[in-house]
Amino acid sequence: MRVAVIDVGSNSVRLLIASVKRGSDVREVAREREYLRLGDDAYRLGRISERKLDELSGVAWRFTRRARTARVDHRVETIVTALGRQAANGDELLAVLGAATGAPVVQLTAEDEGRASPGTGGGRAGRAAGPHRCGRSRWGQARARWPSGRRKTARGGCVPATQVRPA
Repeated sequence: MRVAVIDVGSNSVRLLIASVKRGSDVREVAREREYLRLGDDAYRLGRISERKLDELSGVAWRFTRRARTARVDHRVETIVTALGRQAANGDELLAVLGAATGAPVVQLTAEDEGRASPGTGGGRAGRAAGPHRCGRSRWGQARARWPSGRRKTARGGCVPATQVRPA
């Protein structure tokens, strides 16, 4: 079975299409990312601008279409992280995404996000905690690990992964 997830975060919107077989065999089929920097507006103005919402709508529509051409068996699942909770027009964000994808959108709670973040009881063992510890989202955590077992921090330095604590 093929599944697709659109992950809307503060900096980027990501699409993951994967093939899932019985058991836990998951194989990545396609991955895309668009940097929209929606959080710039949300954190500076308290809301997401109409221009950014229009850009988001186009990207979500394109990602949904890409998933359908990849023969995704179920609807495309769309999740929104902290951005939707923090922007004053978070409801408008969810409505724009729902209209663009043709499916319900899930707004993750802080607790859901914490469980999904590596190192906090969710995610895979051995990854550092939290989506923002090294300027990477949950999907980028595995790639952020340096060969030496050290991780790059948001300020450009690095700390051992074992020293990164949950938020």
